[in-house]
Amino acid sequence: ANLFEPPLIVTYINMKLTRILRLLSLAATLFTLTAQANDITWTSTADGNWEDANNWTPNQVPGMGDNAFLNASSFTVTINSSVTIDNLVAGTGTGQQTITVPSGITLTVSNTAQIGSSASLQLTGGTLTCTNAVVNGSVTVNNGYLTGTTTVASGATMTLAYAHFYSLNLANQGTVNCTPFNSVFMSNAQIYNSGLWNAQGNGLVFGSYVGGNGSFFINSTNGIFRKSGAGTTTLDSGNTMINGGLIDVQGGQLNVSGHA
Repeated sequence: ANLFEPPLIVTYINMKLTRILRLLSLAATLFTLTAQANDITWTSTADGNWEDANNWTPNQVPGMGDNAFLNASSFTVTINSSVTIDNLVAGTGTGQQTITVPSGITLTVSNTAQIGSSASLQLTGGTLTCTNAVVNGSVTVNNGYLTGTTTVASGATMTLAYAHFYSLNLANQGTVNCTPFNSVFMSNAQIYNSGLWNAQGNGLVFGSYVGGNGSFFINSTNGIFRKSGAGTTTLDSGNTMINGGLIDVQGGQLNVSGHA
């Protein structure tokens, strides 16, 4: 038979279309399975590593598109490899949960990170990148990095020791303590203070990166910027302070060499 006779041409085309449709259906199924988010809960009652699937239920490590929950018992979770998840919920149940992000590690939360009243996030050289982080417990940034958007709620605390703010919108409604003899380096950061910002002691510098974009510290109507302890706290020339609240110098000197 001639391949180019009309009936055989139709049959040949139908076979090709059927095969293509089957392949498209398989690809769609695989995409759906891959894109499906999972709710994964830490169920270990002991300290452990994020990357150990045995600490989670179901027994898999939270990753891209997943929601991670750490809400029961008391433990410390250490993240040893950079990870991206969809949402993080910690410290909204019983016990005390601590999440540690060490040096060189990045925790990326694509949507919302809830650090509840019984949770503590420790950035000990690591980075939190989050679209919307809400802190009702505590956060410590010790030579760590913050990017994205973070809100320190009323009653919550943030402690800064050699903190690095990159393209960060930080709204403080609670208390931020900046420890002595340390620096807060900022590039394209916007800080909105309507709580207590406590610059403690001597040698504290709010600096800017060479070649980085300028940053703003906005002390709103209800905000208190307090300089406590001896020595000098400096806001360098690459940053701008806008004050609509209270500047409370209880000891030492506040040096604003930037714009005010």
